[in-house]
Amino acid sequence: MSSHSAGDIGHLRRIADRLAGSPVPVVAAAAMAQAEELYAAIDRLEAAAAARVQAVDAVGEARADGYTSTTRWLRESCRMRGSRAAERVLVARQLLRLPEAAARFGAGSLGYCTAAVLARVVRNLNDQDAGKAEPILLDVADDAARTKRPS
Repeated sequence: MSSHSAGDIGHLRRIADRLAGSPVPVVAAAAMAQAEELYAAIDRLEAAAAARVQAVDAVGEARADGYTSTTRWLRESCRMRGSRAAERVLVARQLLRLPEAAARFGAGSLGYCTAAVLARVVRNLNDQDAGKAEPILLDVADDAARTKRPS
């Protein structure tokens, strides 16, 4: 990890600690706006974490450090439940086969939950079929995103 990234991550952790301990706005509309911003930030952080999980998984770093798998490393070092850790590894691995989804996830125009659904859908497909499915799945995701917001 570059020192710049390490410093940013440390700073981010301190901000998260402050936010977790700060009072919730009394006005519900303000709390709603803040929750929306926090969840958008969480999606961006999931993208950053997924890129790092890809790097760890690609070279077997977790095994080299004595863990039985990348999933086990996330469970033990990041205090995740097994299903949550397995999903993070699945997303990291499948995004390697979904370049457009990976780019959109990295850019912030595709949320974590959508990336996870796409990963689950293509996990049993071969690379060629995953490539054919990707634009169709992204169209469906885009349609769902357009119809989600109340008028």
